Order: sequence, then C-alpha cells, then structure tokens
Amino acid sequence: MMGRREQVRLSAEGDSRYSIDLNARPQAIYLLTVVTASGDSHTVRLVKQSDVFSRQ
Repeated sequence: MMGRREQVRLSAEGDSRYSIDLNARPQAIYLLTVVTASGDSHTVRLVKQSDVFSRQ
C-alpha cells in the first residue's frame, strides 16, 4: 500500500455518530483511524468505488 497520512475533521451527526466527506477524494482504499479523547484508537477500512462507500 502506498499513501500518505492526513488529519481530517469529523462532522457530528448526533449522539456517537460522525461523518467524513470523501467526495473530493479519488477511488481508493482508505484506512481511517479514530482516536478518542481517552486515547483509544479504532481503525476501519473504507473502500471508495465511484460515489458508493462500503465499510469492510
């Protein structure tokens, strides 16, 4: 895998729900790591295929 690290902001969508805008990003596989205020980290793999996203 090749890529770069970027810091992005999540938009609050209600209690414990957030969104990230990847519309301007190319089709690719993204690894999203979220670090909570308590220091816990969670990583999910996002696959962008055209304008449809799937979480794997």
